[in-house]
Amino acid sequence: MWLLQIKMKMSGPPFMHMWFHTKPEDTVLFKTWNVTDAGTMAWVCAIVVVAGIFLEAMKYMRWKIEKWQKKKEEVVSRGYFSRLFDPIHMAQSILFMIQLSFSYILMLLFMTFSVWLGIAVVVGLGIGYLIFGSRTLKMMMDMMMMYFHFRIEEPILFRQWKPTDTPGYVFSCISIFIIAFCLELLKFGRMWMTRKPKIMTVECCCSTSDGIWGIPETTVIEPRDKVSIAPFTMESISDWKHFMSSSFYFAQNFMDYSLMLIAMTYNYPLFLSLLAGHAVGYFLVGPLMTIEESEAAGTCCS
Repeated sequence: MWLLQIKMKMSGPPFMHMWFHTKPEDTVLFKTWNVTDAGTMAWVCAIVVVAGIFLEAMKYMRWKIEKWQKKKEEVVSRGYFSRLFDPIHMAQSILFMIQLSFSYILMLLFMTFSVWLGIAVVVGLGIGYLIFGSRTLKMMMDMMMMYFHFRIEEPILFRQWKPTDTPGYVFSCISIFIIAFCLELLKFGRMWMTRKPKIMTVECCCSTSDGIWGIPETTVIEPRDKVSIAPFTMESISDWKHFMSSSFYFAQNFMDYSLMLIAMTYNYPLFLSLLAGHAVGYFLVGPLMTIEESEAAGTCCS
């Protein structure tokens, strides 16, 4: 008997499906808002479409207010607190709360897994973007291109670092070259700080049968009295070389990841400047370290 009651409760309202379905029966947002037929689902979808258009209109309204406020403040410079308690900022905050509420409501409507409500959400946002979305065309120009290109006005790491002409673009390429070059020097500095001392001895391995070819042989002998310092001890942590190596490691990772982000701009000259800086730096310090030491000193991209 209790199994039958549970089945009746699950089959009646409120409805909650955890998979995409086309049934007209559904519960929309509230326990009492239950759709039971196709006609009711149609006008509910119409309301959802209007809500999607209203959300895009709200974004456009906030953008227009901000543009008007910026033109107004170009003449008079204002402090933080005066802008904080400005009536326009108060109105912007209220509009932001309304926009956020509509965004979450549309998300919850899509999460009903109703195909009809989901289509209504997408159609409403699409129509709203068609009407009010022209403002984003200029914003999209600043977005990252996911293919190699030669664009000069390329944001580099920071919004303020954006060349607007050819001389500024060339200076940016030179700066990236210097950063990559300094990274290779920094890797060598880290390797040199942590390199173990070695004793070089010269031994004559020539014999009487060698004749005039008395070539001395240089061998490397590890010092026997050198005791390796165990990690996590006061002696190893307080060592000045360890402090310097840690500082170099922080700077190296920061520069390495920054260069990785520059490479992700897909800008041909910036990418080639990066590679050239690495290549020239390695060419100069390469004879001073082995391949193993170079790889050990590398980080994410090297």
